[in-house]
Amino acid sequence: MQFERLGPYRITRKLGRGGMGAVFEGVHVDTGQHAAVKLLSAALADDDDFRDRFQGEIETLRKLRHDNIVQLFGFGEQDEHLFYAMELVEGDSLEQELGRGRRFDWREVTRLSLDMCKALRHAHDRGIIHRDIKPANLLLSKQGVIKLSDFGISRFFGNVRLTAAGSIIGTAEYMAPEQAAGKPVDHRSDLYSLGAVMYSLLARRPVFRSKSLAEALQKQQFEKPERLRKFNPEVPEEFEQIIAQLLEKDPARRIPNAMILGRLLEAMRRALAPPSETLAAGPDFFSVESEPTSVPEAFVPPVFEIAQTIDLTAAQAANSEAPSGLATVDLSTAPPLPGNSEETPLKTLELSEVAPAISSLATAAINANEPTGEEQPSIILSYSAAPNVEKPLKEDRFVVVDKDELDKEEFSQRESALISWQTYALVVSLTLIAAAAWYFLQPESADSLYNRVAKSVTSDSLSEAAGDIEKFLSNYSSDPRAGQLREYQDQLELDTLNKKYNQILLGSRSSQGLTPVERAYIEALSTEKSDPERAATKLQALISVFGRDGDSESKNDRCVILAQRKLDKIQSEIKRVSDDQLRLIRRRLAEADEMRRKSPEKAADLYRAVLELYGDKPWAAEVVEQAKKSLATP
Repeated sequence: MQFERLGPYRITRKLGRGGMGAVFEGVHVDTGQHAAVKLLSAALADDDDFRDRFQGEIETLRKLRHDNIVQLFGFGEQDEHLFYAMELVEGDSLEQELGRGRRFDWREVTRLSLDMCKALRHAHDRGIIHRDIKPANLLLSKQGVIKLSDFGISRFFGNVRLTAAGSIIGTAEYMAPEQAAGKPVDHRSDLYSLGAVMYSLLARRPVFRSKSLAEALQKQQFEKPERLRKFNPEVPEEFEQIIAQLLEKDPARRIPNAMILGRLLEAMRRALAPPSETLAAGPDFFSVESEPTSVPEAFVPPVFEIAQTIDLTAAQAANSEAPSGLATVDLSTAPPLPGNSEETPLKTLELSEVAPAISSLATAAINANEPTGEEQPSIILSYSAAPNVEKPLKEDRFVVVDKDELDKEEFSQRESALISWQTYALVVSLTLIAAAAWYFLQPESADSLYNRVAKSVTSDSLSEAAGDIEKFLSNYSSDPRAGQLREYQDQLELDTLNKKYNQILLGSRSSQGLTPVERAYIEALSTEKSDPERAATKLQALISVFGRDGDSESKNDRCVILAQRKLDKIQSEIKRVSDDQLRLIRRRLAEADEMRRKSPEKAADLYRAVLELYGDKPWAAEVVEQAKKSLATP
């Protein structure tokens, strides 16, 4: 259906289409305010699940008010089509910027990432996970302000109603390993995705390249990312280490939250700033005043308690003077509640059990007989942490969301300048735990690791030192010896790859999935023993065609390095063998020259034999030419 107007907004143009519907630009007919109006597609409008997700997106945005998150203006329904209006960001997404070939400097990526840390902390502190952070959802305004958009697949911590564990929602190139595996996610999954975005902006390529969704999900779960500085050497090692920690497969090994990530980035930015550069104050979440009273490591779903402890009639239940937060329903003919009895008068229900229980109670109240004058059992329904959800839209209307209505929780907390003793106790406890963890988890010293690696190299068992090399480079990347250990690490990677090629050559491993460079290399190896000169020629041709140019895939680069090493080895062996043969051939030609006077035919046969055996050998060109001249001379 084509709309000229949605609510108070006159539709001017279509901005794009997403998974849940279309987005239009609208102008408020009274105020002239421009907005992005998101409309649920007609095919999904009748689907209760999608209507729930649409309503959930609205409720999510109503909890957020932040300079780096798009703002909700209002929502409504028109002709049974759900829609909402939100801030229109004049600018392009980071995906569009990358598509135009824009190159992001590491300092610019640091600035954008700091702003994203503030936005994510704002959302995570309210129990909201975005779940689909990617360049397409990061909008860069013309003023250079980054804004996070599309909370359409976000959800509250612990809320499994709309997106159950086992399903996969998100963009494969940027989703966390646990999300790719369909496992439960938390705020650290967003941090992984943010790390993947940083990597893409700096490397100008995704963390993993793949040709299918299945391959992308497989790599996210099991493949180790390549070092960022390989693609962009200008990135500081400190920044590379921060991104590498964000991209850890195990969430427990990642930077724990957006606030700590922001502090690390700001510390790096200041440490690497030129002496002449004056830096502005850091992000607001570095100040003590903006510290949250608690950081939600997990969100406890709302718990409903049903108790048969208050005697009220149905009339009393309908009384407008009933206590706020309490709902009473007559249970004169209601069936007993599950798990309730005289011995267990109180029953705690999980979220999934509440709706059936309320439905049962409501049916019982409707079908109740006329009051008999006797005391009738009733219930009280109390709740805690219940989300304030707007009633489902059923008719044409538009609800304006006042700016002051957004994010009430944060400002009510900030009204008090005092910090409770519980908060102090929590901070002290966490500090002590962190200190103990730091003491017991200190990495092994650089000298100890290096000495073990050196011993393995001396005993020609470098492969046994792979773990120590990785620990050294992870913990002591700035050590002067790190360059040498990186060479050892590269050597191990080459040895592993060469072992794979030899297994394919022997037929003990499949050759499926090889690149053209790898196939040419294996073909050259197959002729090494029978015709080393031909193998050398093939290897030289491979190097000439596929030589490293900086843009090749890493596997091809390593294959070319192996080809060069193999060529040097074959040529060295050819030279050693050819020197021995040349001495023998020259001696036989001298014997033939003496033989010519007495037995010219035998001498001629010897000359022809030299031509036959060594005429196609480049290294024998000199003696072959000598034999030709002797054969042509009477």
